[in-house]
Amino acid sequence: MSPRDATEGDLEDTIVEAALLAGWLVHAERPAGTVRGYRSAIKGVVGFPDITLVGYGRLIMLELKRRPNTPTVEQSEWLAELRSAGVDARLAYVPEELEAIIAELARRGRP
Repeated sequence: MSPRDATEGDLEDTIVEAALLAGWLVHAERPAGTVRGYRSAIKGVVGFPDITLVGYGRLIMLELKRRPNTPTVEQSEWLAELRSAGVDARLAYVPEELEAIIAELARRGRP
């Protein structure tokens, strides 16, 4: 399947797999089916970034979006607060940024 045809979830899976292969610790939540549709089962404030990557002295948090989608207010607040705390927290548009993200992860944290 071409990245252009992949869903955001498929592209997230690709990033998670690449990160694991490169030796990163990875956290990503997957949605669960409920009577009100798919939801991520969490406690706390909604909007937490999609992927958390830790390794090689770095912490990277990614909120993935496909164009023309934009982050929610809550997602933007999380990214802003994480950045203010010194975290490399970013909005990443996929599939456009997919190759660059995978290349960065393969470099094992070296910017």
